[in-house]
Amino acid sequence: EQLIAHCTVPFGTVPIYQVIEKRSVEDINEKIILEVIEKQAKQGVDFFTIHAGLLKEHLPLLEKRVAGIVSRGGALLAKWMLHHNRQNLMYEMFDDLCDIMLEYDVCFSLGDGLRPGAIADATDEAQLAELRTLGELTARAQEKGCQVMVEGPGHVPFNQIEYNMKIQQEICHGAPFYVLGPLVTDLGAGYDHITSAIGGTAAAYYGASFLCYVTPREHLGLPNLDDVRAGVVASKIAAHAGDVARGLKGAADRDKKLSIARANLDWKVHLE
Repeated sequence: EQLIAHCTVPFGTVPIYQVIEKRSVEDINEKIILEVIEKQAKQGVDFFTIHAGLLKEHLPLLEKRVAGIVSRGGALLAKWMLHHNRQNLMYEMFDDLCDIMLEYDVCFSLGDGLRPGAIADATDEAQLAELRTLGELTARAQEKGCQVMVEGPGHVPFNQIEYNMKIQQEICHGAPFYVLGPLVTDLGAGYDHITSAIGGTAAAYYGASFLCYVTPREHLGLPNLDDVRAGVVASKIAAHAGDVARGLKGAADRDKKLSIARANLDWKVHLE
C-alpha cells in the first residue's frame, strides 16, 4: 500500500511471492492463490506477473540447458508440479484468474518461467514451448476482455533478438512484449546495465513495448540506490534510442529540441 501510494506509474507485482511468504511452495493451492491475487487487486496493483505458461510437459526440455530455470516464479511452480505430479495450477485455474483481472481492471503480465538465463539456452525448445502456451493464454484472456502483455527472454545474442521479437508477435496475437533486457552476453557481470541496454535498443527497434531495466548488480546481489539509478537511466536511453530508430515522431522531436538546446549552450560557453 505504501509503494502504490508513492508510485506515479503503473505498479506490478508477482503474487506467488506473497503466496509463499508464510508457507512452503508445496503447500500452496488454488484457494490461497486466488485470495492473495484478489487482495492485491483490491489494493490497486496494475499488473500481475502470472507464470501460467510453464507446463509439466515442458520440464523434460530443460535437461540440455546450461542454466536451467532462472525465473524464481518458474522455479517455484516447477517444484510444485514435481512434488504433486500435477499440471501447473496457474494454468488450470486461468479462467478464474481472468475473472479477477477483469473485475479489478488488472493487466496480465504473462510470465516467462522458462526464459533463458544464459546465451547457450537462448531461443531453445523450452523457451519456445512456453511461448506457444503463452500465445494460447493470451487469446483466452483477450476473449474474456482482459488486458494482456507477455514477458520475454533475458539472455539473447544480438543476432537472435529480431527473431524473438517477431515470433512473439506472431504467436501471441500482437500482445505487447515485455523483455528482461535482453542481455546480449553472459560476460557483463558488474556491467549488465550496459549489456541489457544494447539488447534493449535492438528489442525496442524490432517491436518490444516494455523494457525491464537491469542494474550493474544483476547476477551479483541486490542493488543499492546508485545501482537502480544507473540501471533505469541505461534502460531509458535504450528505449528512447529504439523509438528514434523506429521514427516515432515524439522521440525524434525530443532529440531535436535537446540538440538545439545543447548547441545554444555550447555557443554561449564558446562566447564566454
